[in-house]
Amino acid sequence: MNYEIRLAETEELCLIYDFYKMICISLEDAKYTPLWKIDNYPCVEDIENHINNKDLYVAISDNKIIGAMAVENHIAHSSLHLLTVHPNYRKQHLAENLIKKLFLIAKERKNQKIILDVVKGNVPAEKLYIKFGFKFTGEKCEFIERIGKVCFNTYECII
Repeated sequence: MNYEIRLAETEELCLIYDFYKMICISLEDAKYTPLWKIDNYPCVEDIENHINNKDLYVAISDNKIIGAMAVENHIAHSSLHLLTVHPNYRKQHLAENLIKKLFLIAKERKNQKIILDVVKGNVPAEKLYIKFGFKFTGEKCEFIERIGKVCFNTYECII
């Protein structure tokens, strides 16, 4: 499968939002989920902010979005958000290649570590991150306005 992973462009906002809406629909009855809901999280404003901040990356194959992630830049670290792969492209190593791109981005930014959080119980996501050297750092629960109370496992990887 041929694809490229690149920064999202402003004019792709609607396509990217439609991609995330499709992901939300595919997760409605899933055993493992990041608790995303259409028009709730991620919302169009979140995606637009990530695009404007040059944080959103898309995987493109045949002019179609097949994966995406947001990589926020902070003073000494990068943080990962919204990593997902189109259901038809799962189990083809795309998520792994997105993680490899995450490491390249963090290194280019001269970050010292990458942090992320995973909704408690999202076992496939946790296995992916652990495979790439992320270490469990703790738990946290937050009230997220558009979602409610959510508990996360937190991870970091020193690079």
